[in-house]
Amino acid sequence: MSEAGESRLDLNLVLADADRRLTRLVPTPPINFRFEWQGIPFAARVAVTDDGAARLRLVGDLGPVPYSAENARGRNRLMSLVGWRDVANPYRFAMDRRQHLNLLGDAEVDAPLTGAAIIATAAKLLLRAGPHLDLAAEQRLK
Repeated sequence: MSEAGESRLDLNLVLADADRRLTRLVPTPPINFRFEWQGIPFAARVAVTDDGAARLRLVGDLGPVPYSAENARGRNRLMSLVGWRDVANPYRFAMDRRQHLNLLGDAEVDAPLTGAAIIATAAKLLLRAGPHLDLAAEQRLK
């Protein structure tokens, strides 16, 4: 019970006032981050292109490609991924100087640029690459 002259706290007003005062955190490119997905280490960067769009570029190290003497069939299958190109997919494969197979991804991040939009873009790209990543993992394990 409240006594006369005592003010009551209206939580709806407090929340509305707090919401007006909050400064929204908006990611400011360039943004660099690292993560691991299915045991694969990735390095990623979000940057704004000349046309104003935010793009996510990522590189995943899938590990060493076996030598022909170790696993000729596996090496040939992994090297076929390096030669594979499909303009409909936002990723491709490349081999680095250390003879490691890498997944290279490049995709536009939907506006507005938020942490959730960046994560969704990375997840969508990696899910699309899933069958190829599974193939690469199979060949490396044989």
